[in-house]
Amino acid sequence: MTESKARIRRIFTSEFKLQAVQLVTEKGLSYAEATRKLGLRDVQIRLWGVRLASTVSSVTNPPYQDSVRFFVKLPGWFKVQTPIGNYNPDWGIVMEEVDQFGDKGQRLYLVRETKSTKVLGDMRPSEAQKLKCGSRHFIEGLGVDYKLVVSANELPGGTVVK
Repeated sequence: MTESKARIRRIFTSEFKLQAVQLVTEKGLSYAEATRKLGLRDVQIRLWGVRLASTVSSVTNPPYQDSVRFFVKLPGWFKVQTPIGNYNPDWGIVMEEVDQFGDKGQRLYLVRETKSTKVLGDMRPSEAQKLKCGSRHFIEGLGVDYKLVVSANELPGGTVVK
């Protein structure tokens, strides 16, 4: 008769998660090095980094407040079907151009994906493929500006996913 081991769920404070992410973003450790150093699962720090980038900075510092008309975290049901599974982009943004005289111009529709890195090779292969599919869907299929950002400070800019 074998004994089954109960899985113990560890709970981490926000401060610990932030410090773990900073090992990668500020201290230069790889995700693998940081997770080994802290005794975590391989993807844990990467997940915390994505959540931190897509919630804390983007929500607390809405970019270009004067020109942003609509800035929303896209809901979980908003999915793009790809050959490798459903993809749910992070942010939908509607901006309105304003000229030097204060006259309103055209509206710009943007979709932004927030990741802890812009290097597709540093992401899981399936994640990188979904970003490429999302890029083709929004840019080529709908004519909507789609880019990858690391923080809200880059908006409305970003990096084109290829």
